[in-house]
Amino acid sequence: MASERTSQRGGFTLLEATVSLVILSLVGLAALGAVDRDLDAAIRSRTALESSALAADRLEAVRLVDAAGIASLPDSIAHGRFGPPFEAYSWNADARAVPGAPGLYDVRIEVTWTGGTRSLETWLYRSVPLSPGATP
Repeated sequence: MASERTSQRGGFTLLEATVSLVILSLVGLAALGAVDRDLDAAIRSRTALESSALAADRLEAVRLVDAAGIASLPDSIAHGRFGPPFEAYSWNADARAVPGAPGLYDVRIEVTWTGGTRSLETWLYRSVPLSPGATP
């Protein structure tokens, strides 16, 4: 009987080792998937922040245009590409007079990049010169 006890060995069988490796692999894959989703979310957040800030920057450029130039925006304000480090982004700006509202313009800024677009819209007012003989 003593010889029977010494022939039995403790430890893992091949099946137990294989099952444990499969479980560890599944846990590792799940962790990598979570990291990948986090990285994608970070990239989307960065792009959203950059495109919003760039659209706001272009809106400020349109705000600087006087009443005579807003109806027909200069090319340098109407469209173009941003410089480094934002060369992946470009913009288009458009200002249209609002019918029936003298001096009021509907302004739309659109920032585009590969795979996306961000739009910013607002109204801007530019004072309309009074016609001769008119009272304020």
